[in-house]
Amino acid sequence: FHMNWECISRPFQMEPAAMVTEFDQILCFIGGDVTNLFDFHALIELYLGEEEEKYVITIPTTVYIPRGLPHGPLDFIKIDKPILFHNMVFHPKYERKRD
Repeated sequence: FHMNWECISRPFQMEPAAMVTEFDQILCFIGGDVTNLFDFHALIELYLGEEEEKYVITIPTTVYIPRGLPHGPLDFIKIDKPILFHNMVFHPKYERKRD
């Protein structure tokens, strides 16, 4: 198990292209105020699958990504207040392949 926590305070592109991992992965997007994790003021775009179907995240969200599923790009489009991003993988080492 590997977990990464990041505070996101400005818009940026985290992943510019689709990738595939050989392990299950969970992405969590929550508000940055630890006294109210539902205070979420952001707009995020995440693309999933071979067709790169776009998902727009505007509320606290958890995304399960099974191994082998192409995912990305991941774009933090608008960040009005800092948010927390958690990337959890069920593998001892984080490794990925670009499509």
